[in-house]
Parts: sequence; C-alpha cells; structure tokens
Amino acid sequence: MTVAFIILTLPNVMQPVRHLPVPFWVTAAVIGRDLLIITIAAAINVMTGFRGFKPSWLGKMSTLVQVIAVTLILLAAVTGYSIYLPTVYTIVVLFAFLSGVHYIFQVARLMREEEKKTATEA
Repeated sequence: MTVAFIILTLPNVMQPVRHLPVPFWVTAAVIGRDLLIITIAAAINVMTGFRGFKPSWLGKMSTLVQVIAVTLILLAAVTGYSIYLPTVYTIVVLFAFLSGVHYIFQVARLMREEEKKTATEA
C-alpha cells in the first residue's frame, strides 16, 4: 500500500483529473502509521524482548480502507469522475491515525498481560 500511495502522489503519473494526484498529506499519513508501528515494535523488542505483536482489527480495517481507496483513485483516473476523492482521502487519514493510536494501546495491554503472566509463573 505504501508504494501504491507513493506512486499515486507523484505528479504526471496519471492523466490530470481533479483531486489527483493524491495529496502528500494522505501518503504521509499512510507512511507515518507504518513507520510508527515498526518503530514502536522494534524499540519495545530491543528494550524488553517482547515479540507478541499482532495486527489489530482496526489496523486490518485501515488496510482494507487503503485498498478500497487505491481502487477508487484508479477508478477516478480512468473515468474522470473524482468528486468523491476528498472524502476518500479523509477516511484513509482518519483510519491511519486511529489504527496507529489503537496499536499503541494494544501493545501496552499485551505487554501488561505478558508481564502478569511472567510474574505468576515465577
């Protein structure tokens, strides 16, 4: 998805249509969420050795929204009908933000559970 958004953000990749190319802020949100998740997971793994990271349901929804968005963006490029794209962009950014925040809380919960489990086994 990251590569798709980068390509769709580049100028002159597609025919000029209103609301295309994809605004940089949308692509930055998609990439920023992925970087946040990777950075947090790596930092926690290095500091604690915790590896119990699993995708959250909101993260999966965010990915689904991105897939649908890319489809709708390509459809707009082909048909020239793009009035809906600002709404699509907003929804992509909203899900990226919410899933990033949700991921932080989910990892904190998983780490607390792992800590309790380790404490009871000791």
